Amino acid sequence: MSSGVMNPEFELISLKPLDSLFFGDNMGLDLNSPGGGLRFPLPWTVSGALLYAHIMSVHNLGSSYGLTSNWDEGVEERGDLTGFMFYGPFLIWRGKKWFPCPLDLSVSVEGLQPSQNPKLYSSQLPPIMPREDKCKWIPHDLLERYSEGNKVEPINEVEEPIFEEKRLGIHLDDVNRTVVEDFLYTSRHIRLKDASIGVLVASKGEARIEVPPLIKLGGEGRPVRVTRERWTPKWLSNDVLKAGSVVKVVLLSPAIYRKNGKDVRIPELKLPGKPELLESRSALVISGPPVLVSGWDLKRARARKLYAAVPPGTVFYLKLSEDVGRWELTYNFWRLSLFWERGFGSLLISPVR
Repeated sequence: MSSGVMNPEFELISLKPLDSLFFGDNMGLDLNSPGGGLRFPLPWTVSGALLYAHIMSVHNLGSSYGLTSNWDEGVEERGDLTGFMFYGPFLIWRGKKWFPCPLDLSVSVEGLQPSQNPKLYSSQLPPIMPREDKCKWIPHDLLERYSEGNKVEPINEVEEPIFEEKRLGIHLDDVNRTVVEDFLYTSRHIRLKDASIGVLVASKGEARIEVPPLIKLGGEGRPVRVTRERWTPKWLSNDVLKAGSVVKVVLLSPAIYRKNGKDVRIPELKLPGKPELLESRSALVISGPPVLVSGWDLKRARARKLYAAVPPGTVFYLKLSEDVGRWELTYNFWRLSLFWERGFGSLLISPVR
């Protein structure tokens, strides 16, 4: 294989919230109005909590986390900051692993006529097929069948395992510790019913991530119980994909692609196997609107930049020019996303039969 990258052994870490979790959108909050929240935690929320817990467990910031004196924003964006790579997060509910549903299970590619999707976009916004919100989550067993190129009928009617509750918030004056006038607001707290947050983690070298059985997650430091086991999905194997074959790349977490300093929907495909983006029925990508993501920058003690991320479930069609290992192509496509080692751009590759 051209990259020499061996497929690693992943470990599944499950985070069971002991209370509701509030994931803010970092977009500011209007007073006396409902506060926004995300339906599911961003990759760096989960990986950040685990990295912090790891550092506190081993009492060694530099060797285990990869921090150096020349750490800058570019190093972190490229995914060169830590000794680990996080894949996900996803949902674990009632003993099953659930992933974002590939959006080609929600739309009909064959039914789209070229005249319905004219190429009116710039190179940064190439032709895409809009999604229909019919399938949000898909269980692991069906996704595994999908990853093998088999036909899958999505589950459209599933009890919502994530629900929310509204709470009243106040702001205290730092001097006299009384409530500041007009600083009342409501916020959405996301509770996972009979569920956990799952994430896969693998080491880039020899280090093993060390986390205690109880850690804190999210901006409010909510306690979560940690369990771990060895598990690697079959779609992360390194079986050979043949030249001339067509594959689908499905995002299982948001991806941040940039070109010339701007957010784009399709990354530059300079990858092993020399894949080319396949134009099928005038649609290059099956996707939805971008997801605006931000977060908290611990080093600079301020909010991160706001990125327009490609949403989970997005499907790219690629035609391979050379033989390539499945994991090799997965790994290199994964690294096209900024903050890939923190979980952004986690993907699945499925052959098209």
